[in-house]
Amino acid sequence: MSNLTDKMMDKNARIAELLKKRGIKTKVNNDITKRTGNGPCSLSFGQQRLWYMDQLTPNQSVYNLPSAFILNGSLDFVRLKDSIKQVIKRHESLRTRFEIIENIPMQVIDAEVDLNITLEEFEHQSDSEQDSKLFNYLSQLASQPFDLNNDLLIRSHVLKFSDQHHLLFLMTHHIISDGASMTNLINEIACFYSAGDSNDENKKTLKIDDLSVQYADYTVWQNDFLSGSELERELSYWRNIFKKPIPTLNLTTDYSRPPTQSYDGKTRFFKLHSGLTKSIETVAKQTDSSVYIILLTALKILFSRYAEQDDIVIGTLVRNRPKKQLEPLIGFFANTLAIRTELEPDKSVKHTINQVRNNVLDAQKHQALPFEKLVAELNIERDFSRTPLFQILMGYQHVSERSVKTNSLSFNHQSVPANSSKTDLAFFFSQDNDNISLEITYCTALFKQQSVDNLYANFIVLLESMMVSEQTPVNQLEILSSYDRETCRSDDYVLPEKNISSVLELFANVVKQKADSPSILFCDNETSYRQLDEQSNQLAHFLIKQGVKKGELIGLCLGRGERLLVCILAIFKAGCAYLPLDPEFPEDRLDFMLEDSGVSLVLTENLLIEKLSNLSSDQKFSSLCLDYFSSEIEKESPEPLAPNCNESDLAYVIYTSGSTGKPKGVEIEHRALAHFLQQMALKPGILNTDKVLLITTFSFDISILEMLLPLSVGATCVIADDKAVYDGQELINLLERAGVTLMQATPSLWRLLLISGWQGNQNLKALSGGEALSQELAEKLMTIVGSLWNMYGPTETTIWSSCVEIIDAKKNISIGKAIGDTQLFCLDSFMRQTPIGVPGELYISGRGLARGYLKRPELTKQRFIEGLNIDGVTYRAYRTGDQVKFTHEGELECLGRLDSQVKLRGHRIELGEIENVLAGHESITQAAARIFQMSEDDLRLVAYYVPESDSPQPTNTELRRFLTQSLPEYMIPQFFVSITELPRTVNGKLDRLALPDPRSGTLINDDNLVAPESEAEIEVAKIWNDALGHDDPLSVSDNFFIVGGHSMLAVSVIAKIETVTGIRVEPMLMATGTLGQIAKQITNLQPLSVESLENSKTSFVGKLKSWLQR
Repeated sequence: MSNLTDKMMDKNARIAELLKKRGIKTKVNNDITKRTGNGPCSLSFGQQRLWYMDQLTPNQSVYNLPSAFILNGSLDFVRLKDSIKQVIKRHESLRTRFEIIENIPMQVIDAEVDLNITLEEFEHQSDSEQDSKLFNYLSQLASQPFDLNNDLLIRSHVLKFSDQHHLLFLMTHHIISDGASMTNLINEIACFYSAGDSNDENKKTLKIDDLSVQYADYTVWQNDFLSGSELERELSYWRNIFKKPIPTLNLTTDYSRPPTQSYDGKTRFFKLHSGLTKSIETVAKQTDSSVYIILLTALKILFSRYAEQDDIVIGTLVRNRPKKQLEPLIGFFANTLAIRTELEPDKSVKHTINQVRNNVLDAQKHQALPFEKLVAELNIERDFSRTPLFQILMGYQHVSERSVKTNSLSFNHQSVPANSSKTDLAFFFSQDNDNISLEITYCTALFKQQSVDNLYANFIVLLESMMVSEQTPVNQLEILSSYDRETCRSDDYVLPEKNISSVLELFANVVKQKADSPSILFCDNETSYRQLDEQSNQLAHFLIKQGVKKGELIGLCLGRGERLLVCILAIFKAGCAYLPLDPEFPEDRLDFMLEDSGVSLVLTENLLIEKLSNLSSDQKFSSLCLDYFSSEIEKESPEPLAPNCNESDLAYVIYTSGSTGKPKGVEIEHRALAHFLQQMALKPGILNTDKVLLITTFSFDISILEMLLPLSVGATCVIADDKAVYDGQELINLLERAGVTLMQATPSLWRLLLISGWQGNQNLKALSGGEALSQELAEKLMTIVGSLWNMYGPTETTIWSSCVEIIDAKKNISIGKAIGDTQLFCLDSFMRQTPIGVPGELYISGRGLARGYLKRPELTKQRFIEGLNIDGVTYRAYRTGDQVKFTHEGELECLGRLDSQVKLRGHRIELGEIENVLAGHESITQAAARIFQMSEDDLRLVAYYVPESDSPQPTNTELRRFLTQSLPEYMIPQFFVSITELPRTVNGKLDRLALPDPRSGTLINDDNLVAPESEAEIEVAKIWNDALGHDDPLSVSDNFFIVGGHSMLAVSVIAKIETVTGIRVEPMLMATGTLGQIAKQITNLQPLSVESLENSKTSFVGKLKSWLQR
């Protein structure tokens, strides 16, 4: 193939015919005359850009124009050499170099040049070996750069395969040639070759007329012509086309786009089947267009679907030889037209073809304006990572234009592989009778070959769909190839032998088989399965006697320990569901949850009864203290209750963050919970000998795996006590002492373990979920654990919906494939499946779907889609709001959120909830929030606010205390930044990405700040500021977490203090103490007592659990 730009000419005579029918004429009437003298000449507009690009990136082959021709017949090599030299002598452009004269680049035309044409024997091999070798050889020739200042800008090589079979390789630099020029070049070589053959009957038909002008004459004419009113006429048209913001094609790439555009490329060759070609020609006639227009329309629709945008600009090259005098010349005339089309997806194929045709015909009228001039005129903010205006290039030509015959020799065009790409993707179509060939050149710094092959397959499906009916709406056209459909199917799983209706069935089977085996290990105390079963039976009997009814929702407000599992099983056995009420939640949040859920009974214990009694909820509920009624409960029968749990019954309600400012309750039924446990037992898999760590707070749904998965298979649930939750070293000790073999945690907690010095365990199966797992963390974990699994799933689809074992951490970390009886769909805004590699929103269907949101029918209807039609099958699906894409392995990669929801240390946080609460402060008019990445593994929650103009600005401490009344600790921002106004997009929406770096914002501190004075206080303050990422003044009364710290930072600060001072600060002190107290410990070389901390007015012992266990 010649380089794509070499051939991307709109050669379709149908276009010219259409222009003529519409009465369109180009206003180019003045003839080109010969310039005075033959000295140096200025550059044409096109040449100026190529010369400039060559200066920026010298020794590049990106603007080489290689062509190859198979020579069949008896070759006279000397005559061929002479023929090429005669063409060079005839065209000044082929003898042109480029020199800087008086600081200006000029064309310098040499009177005589010496072209060295080589003849090389190419040994005969098998067809496949020879094709491969020839491909590589031509690629090497095509990649050799030119020196514009010194080199002859045309090269030629001849390869001999046999006496009757040769290959002629010709290559010029684009600055002196273009696609039409290469056609002229080979025609003239054939003419001169034929003229030297006395027996050639084709001499007359191959006659060469004298040239009336040369390329330098055109250059002078162009510079004169494109001035004044003519230039303004051309500019006016193009300014109007691009008066709206210029769209950037949001094409997802396989590799991150380099900051500076890469020109490395490769080419793939394809051929459309003859039936499709005939259909395209038929539709072209029916729509009064052309094959070129049909193909361009298809490309626009294809990339509209791939990028999910309607405003599409594709570049296409035109001959741009407005005068007949220019037709026989060799030179750089070709111009690039940026064809812009604002597609209307609900309109028909016919309408869209007509729309594109009109776009092309209008652009053709104004093709004289050089592309370089247009770019300069539009004053586009230069993005050096891509070409201006468009990233897709398209061209079309008839192959016969590049083939010629003499009496003794035929010159048949041969494709040359490109090793460079000027755009992200370029499509060149060649038509030869009923055959259309397609060469796709792609930037290898952006795309894999597999993605390009898949793009072609989908393009063919789209074309075939367009041919079915001209009246089909564009948004209903098929695009997915069979490969895509097969790869994206969610059936790569093993189903259990039978579906279980509830976890109680699984638990009962275990009790029968392993009654005396340990079910729970807590603080070195074991509870057997028999004991757990009997205790939960007794509590269930007691609850029924207290009047609980089947289907009732019962609140649980408990600390850590085996009692939690006893209560959950008892509630299930009583035919009820449970609602976790985290005792560390603020009172306002607990009040709302009680009122919203309508809970009338809450099970609690001595340590928490006072907290419940202090709630101001209007909801009337009873607190049942299990400690108080323990003796009565123990008197109940330990015998099993009659089955009272159906698969459609409610199992639990988990409240998650809500964008309206209030949390929402997710209702999960027993069938979904049982299905989840069965699937987890299969993959990632669990043995009845495993020991599973329970470390997650029970208000977080992933705790259900840690609690109930081991009980469903006969394994042991190892419950972490408070010490292990907030002290990394204690957690490490527990893992080793208890022999934990399966642990689930967020990436944040895994990092915490590593920072704390955990060396790993080759017998441990590690599950990571709740937030993105980085490649760096995955690599570290893989080397120290038995196996590492990445888990994904929203609360609304019952904990985890997909999983994958990480085998190669150097690859992008995916979220894997669907678990059993679950379907994952990647859909665009029209709810159509997206191709592999194309982002869309994740919809999840299957047995794990929640019933909906408690007492929120409208929200349920909005998020749980009924009647989703995929390939003729109807599904009920949950709309996750997560942006994903399928890989060629059929796995999903998570790309982030489509809304304002974020994941931080495992928690799902609606930024809107924080914003609504913060905006309720009396001194604030507007508020916004975002996640800010301080470093790869350090994410911070940041709040921005616009203060009331006539009110004093609130301090950071005041704002934290205000939010703490309504939001849990994990939703309290680490930074508060005061700004004059919130940044907005052109559509008036909040532009979160434009919110400033919090480290450079205005952070308001307390007026009564007591600055560090002692050496220890100053050192601790410096370490804190380094970790927090700012230099704001700290007070000796500050608590690390209150000034923006979190668990990961706390561990690093403890390590830093120990390195600097030799004193290890206790995690309890770090979380509950002040800067002054920590400095005092360092000075006294002894820790403060826990009792003094608990009595401190800044006691945060309870909150510490919430901070660290995430």
